[in-house]
Amino acid sequence: MPVPQLTALVHGLGSVGGVLAGALADGGARVQAFARGESAERIRTAGGLTLRDARAGRAERVIPVEVLTPDADLSQVDLLIVSVKTTGLPDVARALHGRLGDNTVVMSATNGIPWWFFDGLPGAPEAANVPLLDPAGMRRIAPADRVLGSVVHFAASRPEPDVVQHNAGDELILGAPDPNARTRDVTDRVAAAFAAGGLSIRRSDAIERDVWFKLWGNLTMNPLSAVTGASTDRLLADPQLLDFATRCMREMQQVGEQLGLRIDMEPQDRHAITRSLGTMRPSMLQDAEAGRPIELDALVGVVAQIARAVRVPTPYIDGLLGLTRVFARAHHLYPEV
Repeated sequence: MPVPQLTALVHGLGSVGGVLAGALADGGARVQAFARGESAERIRTAGGLTLRDARAGRAERVIPVEVLTPDADLSQVDLLIVSVKTTGLPDVARALHGRLGDNTVVMSATNGIPWWFFDGLPGAPEAANVPLLDPAGMRRIAPADRVLGSVVHFAASRPEPDVVQHNAGDELILGAPDPNARTRDVTDRVAAAFAAGGLSIRRSDAIERDVWFKLWGNLTMNPLSAVTGASTDRLLADPQLLDFATRCMREMQQVGEQLGLRIDMEPQDRHAITRSLGTMRPSMLQDAEAGRPIELDALVGVVAQIARAVRVPTPYIDGLLGLTRVFARAHHLYPEV
């Protein structure tokens, strides 16, 4: 009996969401998306989203994407991909509450620590002690038993409202915090579609560890780039700033050990990986330059709260949080209260 076509809805058709949408479409899935304004109009007119691939030998193409109206019926969606900025999650939670079908699985593709992070982590502190874990109330629409976690390891940009450019990398890590019949079935189909669409898929039985490890590398470079206006190569070239970043990372390692998420790599080795990537402009720097709210809570604030919940002192992370918060408030990029 043939497997029915996968229907995927992308909420957040930006750079990451666009690459994911393209891979799914190339892999045979039916792809839908929410879009507004000029972006929606241009995608409808073109018959899809234009995907440019900067990697060798890849041609520009238009991928078929159906732009849905805000009140569309979502009951038959197999996979909802949430790839908005974390500052936009409250709008997602309000818009989707009570509208998903019973079998819809929600895939998180956001920065930082996601709302479901403690749900599959034995020995984690009470979520109530870490309010920044789910300030948007995403657990109401996507509890752990219908979540597919992901970690993105590719670089992309959105040079125009209807254009996404895939710049480098192709790895996507997938794993469910609460593996069950529903998530296993959808994960198998999703992984097959992504792989057929050209992404390198790794299945994880401890997706929380992969999320924590990626944030370990982003915890310092993102906010420091926003505050200084510098790319990562310049940050790493300054001895004092490099030492500060290393101390923050060691603190995060200590927090992770209390959660059962041990990181065996040395910070210097992680710095070497970042340095090998050349001139990188992290997402928080791009947001700050564009005057958009920065994702400070999801990348730094939540780590500081988790540290307090597990009683690990983090003076360097706290300093990084305070410095970035004052900068962001002074530039109207973070709420005053």
